[in-house]
Amino acid sequence: MSVNRFQGCLWLATILAVPCAAHSQASCSPSMITRDEAKQLLEATPDVVAARRLGGKISLVDWSPDSASYRTQNFYFYQIFSTKSLPTTPLGNGMFGYYGVNKTAGQVVELNSPNPSVEGPELKSLQAQLRTKHCVGQDLVKTSSLTLER
Repeated sequence: MSVNRFQGCLWLATILAVPCAAHSQASCSPSMITRDEAKQLLEATPDVVAARRLGGKISLVDWSPDSASYRTQNFYFYQIFSTKSLPTTPLGNGMFGYYGVNKTAGQVVELNSPNPSVEGPELKSLQAQLRTKHCVGQDLVKTSSLTLER
């Protein structure tokens, strides 16, 4: 942000009690997150964070599911592998599972899980940053589907 624009935002915030972020959001249109941003979100999931703390190396592999069964237009799909298994790793073989990242809201969903929505503090923080960057408000997050399957 340039100095003049920053000073203008400070002036606006002081006089009108309107935060600068809210002011700049008004002129913003929602856009989709990129594949690289989707990978960043997966890197922030609790299992990946835990495996890295144990010294594990992570592999994010693009996955192309059957488009007739899954919402491929709404999600980026990946498999996640680690050189370190966790108690949550199903077979103890380093494969964390199959994941989808919602292209609009950045929600992370794990396929074949009784609780498909993936949550964690690092992930939540990154989602908030990306949602601000892509002008995705809470209403849009609520209406985005968490269901990978059709």
